[in-house]
Amino acid sequence: MNLPFAVLAPRGWWEFFRFNAARPPDWDSLWYLACDRIGGAACLPTAAVNLLAPGLFLGLVVLVHRLRARRDPGYERWTLALPLLVLFLLTNKVYSPQYGLWLLPWFALGRPGLGWFAAFQAADVAVFLTRFSWFARYGGWGGLPIGAFEVAVLLRAAVLAWCVAVWIRGAREPTPARAALAETG
Repeated sequence: MNLPFAVLAPRGWWEFFRFNAARPPDWDSLWYLACDRIGGAACLPTAAVNLLAPGLFLGLVVLVHRLRARRDPGYERWTLALPLLVLFLLTNKVYSPQYGLWLLPWFALGRPGLGWFAAFQAADVAVFLTRFSWFARYGGWGGLPIGAFEVAVLLRAAVLAWCVAVWIRGAREPTPARAALAETG
């Protein structure tokens, strides 16, 4: 689908990739938090993050797959999509509010549980509220300190990491569709 655009307007097509290669870690990312709170060696140059983030992502995907396969060798491979997406979000240098929408179908299909979906939504809303409350300080309207925002980001990351752990354990709620399939054989 992208091939005609890449061929006919390569400069424009590559702009997204050029922009993201040059941009530093986003405030909502764990990379930014590590630099802001730990400092020193945790403040990596953007080029280093660009190399480490995909490597960390791939390594974690392999680890998560192996842990699940060890517990349940016959697990449905399509369900790996939920931890795959979560690990991408946790290791990426950018975290966009739209990512919550990306996760929505996988919470429904991967079934870590309604409680975990609610916890993720609450943490995601906390990130949104604390971020924009902190930005309000720039307008002179008061607002929460950056630490509240960073705690919300860590809370969201912890909820997502726990969803991966739940997936590894293989614990998921039965869906009506699965129950119907089990009944029909």
